Amino acid sequence: MTSFNIFTQRDSNLAMDINTRYEVESLYIKLGKLSDQFNGELSDLFTEDGEYLYGTDAVTGRAAIAEHIQSLAGVTTRHCVMNIDLNVTDGKVITATAVAMAMTNRNDSTAIYVVDYESEFQRVKEKLLIRRHSVTIALSIAGADILGCE
Repeated sequence: MTSFNIFTQRDSNLAMDINTRYEVESLYIKLGKLSDQFNGELSDLFTEDGEYLYGTDAVTGRAAIAEHIQSLAGVTTRHCVMNIDLNVTDGKVITATAVAMAMTNRNDSTAIYVVDYESEFQRVKEKLLIRRHSVTIALSIAGADILGCE
C-alpha cells in the first residue's frame, strides 16, 4: 500500500495551522462542557500558572481555577462557542478569540450571555494548554421565559 502526505513542504505551515486549529477548537469545547459540569478537571486544560479572567475576577494557577469553577455549582449552564479566530505567530505564539453564548438558570431565573473569549495557548510537552483565558460579557438578556417555551 502506498502512503502519501497531502501536504507538500510548502504547505507544512498550513498543516500545522489546521492541526492547531483543531486543538484550539477541542480545548474550547472541553472548556464549555467542563464549565457546565462545574468540574474542577477544567483546570487541567490550563498551564500550571494559567490565568482565568472573568470580568473583574482573576484566578491564577490550576488549584485556584479548579476551586473557582467548583464554587459556581448550583447554576444550570450550557455553553456554545462559535466564531473562533486563530492566530499563530512564528509557530510559537498561539492566540485565539471567539464568541460564546452561555445560557444559565438559577432559582428559576434565566439569563443568556454573549461573551467574548480572548485566549493565549502554550505547548507543554507537545500538548496545547491554555496559558491565559479572558471572558468579557458583551451582552446579557435576563428573563424567565426568553424563548417562549413555558
